Amino acid sequence: MVLASPIAAAGGLNMLSQRPEAPNFELQDIGGQPHLLSLYRGKVVLLNFWASWCAPCRAEMPSLQRLHDLLKNEDLVILAINIGERKQDIANFYFQIDPPLSFTILMDPDMSASQYWPVSGLPATFLIDRSGRVSYISHGARRWDATDALKVIRGLLQKMPQAAVSGTVASIPVS
Repeated sequence: MVLASPIAAAGGLNMLSQRPEAPNFELQDIGGQPHLLSLYRGKVVLLNFWASWCAPCRAEMPSLQRLHDLLKNEDLVILAINIGERKQDIANFYFQIDPPLSFTILMDPDMSASQYWPVSGLPATFLIDRSGRVSYISHGARRWDATDALKVIRGLLQKMPQAAVSGTVASIPVS
């Protein structure tokens, strides 16, 4: 069977039975502003690892933008982390997208932050609940504004934050 697009090959949106605390990081956005993951506690975070050379990553960017537009008045933060590329390469890609992206693009050129996440291929996406715990993992491109993904994200948005458990930066176990 020939797949119509890279998004058609998406894996599942897998719920984690053990919800590990999200490894903290501080990365700069393409404008040079620092972002510390732990400062987003109390919000649902969609953390997407991508690269501009990755066709499936490029294919799912418009759906991330549509999700961002759809839920812009909710407590959802989209952080798209580019791994291993130079700022100029990211900027070249960023300015080619139409319509323009309005969610946050972060840079991890030396992969210092992504090493703590189970990124075995790109794109890799993690949904972090309001208490800072990784609740879902998705490997491969998907339509983030599709009914199944929206149902999961809206479910996380409806849940109130639980008391955060403090801890050190650790890797997320691969299950």
